Amino acid sequence: MPSEEFRDTLYLGEHWYNADSNASQTWWKEKQPIEPIIRQSLICAIELAGDLPIDSYWVPIGNRSVHPNKYHRGVFRADEYPFEVVLSRGEWQLTRLIITPPSPRPLRMERYIQPTDIWIVQDRDEPFPKGGTKIFEEVGVAMTQLYEQPEPASVTYGS
Repeated sequence: MPSEEFRDTLYLGEHWYNADSNASQTWWKEKQPIEPIIRQSLICAIELAGDLPIDSYWVPIGNRSVHPNKYHRGVFRADEYPFEVVLSRGEWQLTRLIITPPSPRPLRMERYIQPTDIWIVQDRDEPFPKGGTKIFEEVGVAMTQLYEQPEPASVTYGS
């Protein structure tokens, strides 16, 4: 069985850094190539961090549906998603946020079973991610603890 690092490398090579940006398994075709952004952001993070540790997180932005009663037309289009990396240096660490468009949903979803140490706080009217959700009716907010997805033997992703 291949190591976890090797599986991660294969996964990223197939979905993020595929040499054929038109291949069905390549994500964010309109943003390719993304490897130079990821690479340069890591170089910059190392330079900015100095002796601080670096924490990196992937943040796939969800569906940016704009409610016409909440936003004026032209604030942003629902089909505009960034691909960028945000670097933030604090007293104890440098944080690197890799901001991407939504990732394609697997055609075959495995059941999420293990709670993570990640919570999302959002408007209660937005669709909830998979996990345990608590509703705060008095303020119209929901908090969801995300669940991990077990490693499937093989997953096919939509393009």
